[in-house]
Amino acid sequence: MRTSSDCKLSGTVPKLNPFVGLAPSDTKYEPFGGSAGLIGQSTIGSNDPIRREDDGNLFDVEVSDVFNSKQEFQKCLHLMIIRTRYEFKVHNSSPTLLVVHCMDNNCSWKVHGIRVMNIGCWMVTKFVKEHTCAVDYKREGHRQATSWVIRDCLKNRYIAPSRTFKPKDIVDDVRERFEVQITYNKAWRAREAAYDTLCGMPKESYTFLPSFLHVLVECNPGTTTDLVLTQEGQFNYFFFALATSKEGYKFCRLVICVDGAHLKGKYKGMMFAAVCKDGNNSIFLLAWGIGDVENDSSWLWFFTKFKQVHPSIAKAIHEIYSGVFHGICMQHLLHNIKNKFRGISIDILYYRCAKAYRLCEFACLMNVLTLIQPRLGPYFQEVGYETWSRAYLEGRRYNIMTTNILECINAILVKERELPVTALAEEMRSLVQ
Repeated sequence: MRTSSDCKLSGTVPKLNPFVGLAPSDTKYEPFGGSAGLIGQSTIGSNDPIRREDDGNLFDVEVSDVFNSKQEFQKCLHLMIIRTRYEFKVHNSSPTLLVVHCMDNNCSWKVHGIRVMNIGCWMVTKFVKEHTCAVDYKREGHRQATSWVIRDCLKNRYIAPSRTFKPKDIVDDVRERFEVQITYNKAWRAREAAYDTLCGMPKESYTFLPSFLHVLVECNPGTTTDLVLTQEGQFNYFFFALATSKEGYKFCRLVICVDGAHLKGKYKGMMFAAVCKDGNNSIFLLAWGIGDVENDSSWLWFFTKFKQVHPSIAKAIHEIYSGVFHGICMQHLLHNIKNKFRGISIDILYYRCAKAYRLCEFACLMNVLTLIQPRLGPYFQEVGYETWSRAYLEGRRYNIMTTNILECINAILVKERELPVTALAEEMRSLVQ
């Protein structure tokens, strides 16, 4: 089963934002420990007492205060009671009514709120502020400091996937700002919920890929995309190359670096990328791909799609690009040598050998290497001198001896590789545009 930019998608594909749960542009989330609730546009008139960011005490609730939704009302109550370190229990909750009382049945503290039917918002109708219970009812581990409340306070912290906010940091932040001790497990659940709210659920993200590709092609005419599913309708491969990348390759060096990186999200997989260098010696992104696993089939598929865009890796090169020179990254080759021949230190000598221009210089350095480890000679011959050394190079490498430019891309996307697949695809696109 396949959908691609070369054939029309069946049915009408809506122009959906792939990031489910993102707040609209006219909505603003409060900073952690800041304003209570989600404050956005409301249907209430300007003279009505709606909660605003410029209120004097953002953690106080007053009679006649209005909230956009029941969840916003509940969140405000949670944040307010957390600051006092008291706890409350829900006495009555329905689609039109919310009543909360203090945990002490003899305490007079209570809040009543109702849904205003004609405008759909929630209003505070009764609020008894004073606690008549003992201070023994104050708790270190607060029952109202739930993971969803902490999640809503965290969402503004994840404006970019590269921002690191560990559960331990969340525990410390909550303790500092609210004087409440939460468990590591609750902090971890709050962090994961914040990720899911902003970037979408990992499983649901796959259902947004067809819409994402459709919008991508519409906004970038000439872009090539491909989405391959299994016979059971499950995700298999995903590929796209923007029109700007296809045009820009005409002015780049004729050496393409290709590599893969493991995804770190819930469903794992591999990210494939092809890059080169332009005339300004800058990294130029050519194509992206995502596969369920890294094997011969996935690489053959990626190179097949890549060949359509630009009229194991070595096997794919020989089968798809017959007659094209295939070079090896000298840094990766050295890494393989160290794993195969333990305890030898040949870094400097090996680099001099790889970068030597003359055959006589290469032969001299190779003799020294084989004296250090006699088994290196047969190993280099099996790999092929022409794949890693300048002296035996059959084509032009334009001074590109490693795939470090691809390692730079992998390093940039190290946190993004934890995202759901559609959010990761958007991050890939944003690197080019």
